[in-house]
Order: sequence, then structure tokens, then C-alpha cells
Amino acid sequence: MITGVTGEHAQEALKAYGLADGGTGTNDPVYGSAADQIAADMIFRCPAIAEARWHTAAHHATFQYEFNHPVPGQPEAIHSTELSFVFGYYPKEGNLAGPYTAADLKFADMVESYFTNFAKTGNPNGAGLPVWPEFGATAAYIKFTREGQWKREGSAPGPVQCIPRGS
Repeated sequence: MITGVTGEHAQEALKAYGLADGGTGTNDPVYGSAADQIAADMIFRCPAIAEARWHTAAHHATFQYEFNHPVPGQPEAIHSTELSFVFGYYPKEGNLAGPYTAADLKFADMVESYFTNFAKTGNPNGAGLPVWPEFGATAAYIKFTREGQWKREGSAPGPVQCIPRGS
């Protein structure tokens, strides 16, 4: 699959995932197995980065994030985990249900503020919030961490760079 998608860049891609020269793949404590990383990169990360670069090139303010804070009681963050924190909805059943604590609710206040500001103005920044940088030429983004913290990152998110698609 990797060689079919990455074409002439296959060796770079295989190396990035620890699969070159007969390697068995790199496991990452946040991003998972090589297979998990490949799937996340192809389905989520690389398309999001490409779109952020296109918006930036068109001179549109662009803001990117990575959300690693799991639903309380669950081992890892999964796709859609941020929804409870963005919308202030804490269900008692389903994949977003969990024992939310006062610390989780305080973290959610920050996340809600960012997303509300963005919905209102096109910019997530506001009074009392750490500055969320524009994606821009440096591909800056923020990471909502497992511990419920905010962290500024540089360069596009993830353990690997997106490998250009082969012809």
C-alpha cells in the first residue's frame, strides 16, 4: 500500500514508519503502531495539513490543532473525542461518556472559548487565552495534551512528514 501511494518516495515513507530494510515498524506511545500511524496520516493528518497549506497560500487565516486528551476513563483520544470539550456536552452513555472531573470541565472551558471565538470571528484567540498561532509558513499548530494542557507546536503535527503522492 505505501509503495503504491508514495511512488518514488516509497523508501522515505517506509523509513519514516520504521518499515525500511525489513523493519517491523515503529510503535509510538501517542500515535500507535506503524499501521495506526499510516492510517491516521493518510485519512486525517496529511489531508488536513495539505488543506491548511492551501488556505495559507490563498492568504486565509488558518488554525490547526491536534487533540490528544482522552474522554475521562478511556485509555486514548480517538477521532471525535474533542466534541464533548468543544460543545460542553458530557453524555452518560456512548463513546463520549466518562467520569468528567472539575479539571476536565476547566479544560473544556478553554477549548469551548477557542472554538466559540473562531465561530464568531474566524480567529480562536481571545482575552485570557494563550495565543493560538496561525498555521502560516511555519505550519504552527497547538496540541491539546493528554494531561489537559495547551501546547504550542511548530511544523506540521505528527511523527512523520507527509510524503508526496507518487505519480
